[in-house]
Amino acid sequence: MVIGLVKDGDEILSQNNKETAHRFHMASALLGECAELILWTDADNLIEEAGDIEFYFYGLQASCGMEAKLEAYHNEHGVELEILKNAEELFNLSKKEFIYGKEINWKDKQYAFNKFRTSLNSFYIENNINLIDVYDFNYKKLGERYKGHKYTDEQAISRNDKKDKQNPDS
Repeated sequence: MVIGLVKDGDEILSQNNKETAHRFHMASALLGECAELILWTDADNLIEEAGDIEFYFYGLQASCGMEAKLEAYHNEHGVELEILKNAEELFNLSKKEFIYGKEINWKDKQYAFNKFRTSLNSFYIENNINLIDVYDFNYKKLGERYKGHKYTDEQAISRNDKKDKQNPDS
């Protein structure tokens, strides 16, 4: 049954372009980083994980022509689960676009971006995290990983910023 219902990879590739692929990359990485932040991060690692989240969130926003704003809304689950729930909402929109070929009017999804930004900022406040510190840390980390802040597969795999740390494969 599963084999009969799974969409063929060639079909997925043929119906997409670099923009939809980029959004799917950003949204899936964002969701993964949010899970890491909530499930696996100790207090010493919060700023690093927050930097990864900010990186992918910015990439998703930019590819959709969006800029999230803070928004008042009801937090149902506690800030950590709210972050995960809101990241999952953005991922599902991207998945529908990338896998199913559904046209998404991203401008109509401003509220989803705003909810994510608001929940993330609430987390920062609860954990005494300064957004400028997050940006500075991430810029330095990515500068160590990517010479001249330019992406290459080789540098992504070698992860020079992790060479002297305990878990070089993360």
